Amino acid sequence: TYSWEWDAEGKFASYLSNKGDALPEGVYSVEFFAGANSKKLGATPEITVGAANGGGATTQPNATGEVTLSGNITDQDTGKPIPGAFAIILKSGITFDKWKADNFPDSSIFTSANTDSRGKFTFPDKLPRNVKFTIIWSADNYQGTYADDFMLTDQDADNSEYDFKLSK
Repeated sequence: TYSWEWDAEGKFASYLSNKGDALPEGVYSVEFFAGANSKKLGATPEITVGAANGGGATTQPNATGEVTLSGNITDQDTGKPIPGAFAIILKSGITFDKWKADNFPDSSIFTSANTDSRGKFTFPDKLPRNVKFTIIWSADNYQGTYADDFMLTDQDADNSEYDFKLSK
């Protein structure tokens, strides 16, 4: 168990130790939890170690070339879901600033989705792995937020879920 001691966001690396011995044979995954209630944020695909996969080698996750991305959009202060919020992914190579400078053309949108009454959404189009996109999330009466260079990699599950928060 680790406690996050750094900035509001960032990257962290760790390793599993078995006192210098190999990891025992078996099937493993790593789960990620955060917040006061230890809400589960996601998990890696299962990885098989040892004879179960035919002789001692470690198998990598069986990832497809695309990811179905879903998520939740909630109020930053209350944690309550925001029905009717929207999420947009721009076509690769188009940043938010470029989209804004071009007056927000629909032709720059790769895919989009609206949240349901529980603040949940799923993009109808799958995202290719290892390709950078800009993702935008917003709702009426909230400050829109975006992230350029959003990318799903081979380490992301075929069905990945992200949580997004908005402030008024």
